[in-house]
Amino acid sequence: WVDGLRICSHVGGYDPFTCALSASTGEEDIEIIVGVYDATEENPYQMRGKQQRSAFASPSGIMYTSSSGIWDTVWLECVSRKGYIVDLDIRPDVDRGAVQFAVDAQVQPGEVNQTTFEVTVYDGAKRLASASGSAGDKILIALPTPIKLWSPSSPFLYSANVSLRHGVSTQTDSISTYFGMRKIEVRSPSPDGSVFRGGVAGHVHPKIFLNNEPFYPLGTLDQGWFPDGLYTAPTDEGLRFDLEAMKKMGFNAVRKHMKVDTRRWYHHADTLGFVVWQDLPAWSAGSDRFEEVFEPSVRAIWKLLR
Repeated sequence: WVDGLRICSHVGGYDPFTCALSASTGEEDIEIIVGVYDATEENPYQMRGKQQRSAFASPSGIMYTSSSGIWDTVWLECVSRKGYIVDLDIRPDVDRGAVQFAVDAQVQPGEVNQTTFEVTVYDGAKRLASASGSAGDKILIALPTPIKLWSPSSPFLYSANVSLRHGVSTQTDSISTYFGMRKIEVRSPSPDGSVFRGGVAGHVHPKIFLNNEPFYPLGTLDQGWFPDGLYTAPTDEGLRFDLEAMKKMGFNAVRKHMKVDTRRWYHHADTLGFVVWQDLPAWSAGSDRFEEVFEPSVRAIWKLLR
């Protein structure tokens, strides 16, 4: 709400949303209220992971005390009316030694053709390559060799700056981001099973490959709960703590269990060198209303973490 006027709403506790606050009363001082209602197990068609309201009174089994209120970051940001960046789609192509960028931008109607974006890629402070395109275009940037691949043992990340322009010279938005050159896939057994043989009684199994090399994920289950904030970490150091401990123990992967965490957690996983196995938070009901209730949230979560 802005000055008592309902501006927007959202359903789902694990995917982010954006709300434009331009429809205010015009006063210099305005009141912004962000409210949330969480039914938890009272609504069987709601993703809730391992949260359970009754755990407040008697925590037991595999269910934990539920969070109340807003557990993830909320912020205000001023954007240009001429255009701003809404989302980035970054896709590394290890085999081609290139990275693809696509920019989703919010621009004024009729001004899409006047809006362009430019991407510059860096290795630390060293400028490597740049390219430009129109909003909505996909541009492929070839990286100089040798390509620095991301892996748990060498979690190198390229940095990038993306700027949005209106017309020839007016920059309306700019963001800094990063990406890792990595490729992960599951390969089927070869015809003779020579590469994949192993396991019980010499059976052949598909294998996970990272950057075209066999990869054995050695990881833990991470549930993302904190003693003082439940779903919310007390500090950024607290958010990193378990990952840093796991790294010292020699793990290279982590399964984020029944929770989509704050995006900062995934940043720490990238920088420390963890392959993340991502769960979807569970719900109580069956799948009879999947397309209506769950599919929008599933698609939003997939878009967030891709």
